[in-house]
Amino acid sequence: MKFMMPLNVRGPFNFFFQNNVIDPWRFYGAVVFAALAVRLIDLAFISELNAYAQVEDSSIYWNGAQAWIDSGYFSRASVFGFIPETERMPLYHLFLVPFRWVSPETVWPVIVVQSLMDSTTCGFIAAIGMMVGLRVGVISGVLAALWPNMIIYSHLVLGDSLFLFLATIGLYASLSCLLKPRYSYALVAGTFFGLMILVRPIGLFVPIAAAGFILWRTSRQKGKVGQGIGLAMVVIALSAALLTPIFWRNITQFSTWQLTSQNGTHFLMWVVSYSKSLDEGIPFSEGSAKVNFKLANRIEKARNNKAEFNDFDYSDVAAALAKQELKDVSITTLAKAWGTGMAINIASPAIISDPRIREINNGSFMNSAGSGLINRLVNFLLQNNPDYLFWILIGLTMSALSCVLQFIGWIFLCRERNIFGMVSFSWILYFLVIAGPVASPKYRLPIEPILIVAQAIAFSSLISRIRVSDRLCILKGLARS
Repeated sequence: MKFMMPLNVRGPFNFFFQNNVIDPWRFYGAVVFAALAVRLIDLAFISELNAYAQVEDSSIYWNGAQAWIDSGYFSRASVFGFIPETERMPLYHLFLVPFRWVSPETVWPVIVVQSLMDSTTCGFIAAIGMMVGLRVGVISGVLAALWPNMIIYSHLVLGDSLFLFLATIGLYASLSCLLKPRYSYALVAGTFFGLMILVRPIGLFVPIAAAGFILWRTSRQKGKVGQGIGLAMVVIALSAALLTPIFWRNITQFSTWQLTSQNGTHFLMWVVSYSKSLDEGIPFSEGSAKVNFKLANRIEKARNNKAEFNDFDYSDVAAALAKQELKDVSITTLAKAWGTGMAINIASPAIISDPRIREINNGSFMNSAGSGLINRLVNFLLQNNPDYLFWILIGLTMSALSCVLQFIGWIFLCRERNIFGMVSFSWILYFLVIAGPVASPKYRLPIEPILIVAQAIAFSSLISRIRVSDRLCILKGLARS
């Protein structure tokens, strides 16, 4: 594939062009190299990487990899010995296994490889941008290389960078298949979407949506209905095939079709707890404590009524309680909780996820009291120290600017009314809705490729308008002379 350059290129950029035509592989390689350099430079400013990189659920994955080594299967350590791991998906654990085997005392090799993987993601984001236009692709590559949210999470022992890497390749292959229907693209899309789900189950319905778009797009062409069906089936079949081992284990050992035992617990402890805390204007921790007390009583009764009580049984009890608790929450409150979560996930500054900044934080947004988003935000900011507020204000300013540019880019994209706009809108909406009230910059990661391209479109449009304006000024000057 070659991309035409509308202007003559001189100087150091000659490396990327021959006869006014860009070589995409050289450009993508340069994006990956630049992104890796940025991530390694950031690593150089981290003094204690082991402490920095292991946050939140890191110990689950790091210890889970060791349990896999010791037991020989996907498991976790317990007081009863090794038991099957049912809360998490296996791929990130498996990714960590060789690192834990070779270098059990340090996470440096993991973070370096994740930095390289995230840099490769930047190359694919540039490739997605190229589908819109050359300038958009170039700007997308530059933005991705410097994107704070991606840089931060590539340096943490969490599965988010791996998820983003797989999701971005799947997205690129899907868009390629929509533009030029080929079984090779469908094979790549199905494979990487399946692997993506093996990292985090939130992507479970993505292959179905991708297959639907491919079928719809291809079937609109005369005589292509059969091909559309075939392409859609390839995407779904490959994704399902990769999930078969985990489904088979859960069916044979636990008599359930659920992918993980986290569904009910997550629903109750996060979605319901946050919704009720918002409804009552209390901190999240207080709402969570109330729900936990009720859950403990129900679990005790359920254990007494069943000889064998596993993690999926626990999840089912939590899910039943969640449904009951939601009956006391109005539709308005639920909509408010989802809207608040979606707004935060779109606009929250990435800097709040950086452990270096979190060290100086002495408060929690989720645990701040308040009846609404603004009220909670004000209370959260007031309880923090000046140093933290300084960085937050910088982050909020940059985030606000990005949101404005992304909105502008989105308007330009929607004006074209092309398939890219439809797919990108669906992609953003899916991941925002499925995250629900649970808010963090990490939940924005899956949609960052689209947001980056949208921002690149805005920059590209501004550059075009400036050049047109300059040309008009020159013409006016010539006319006057």
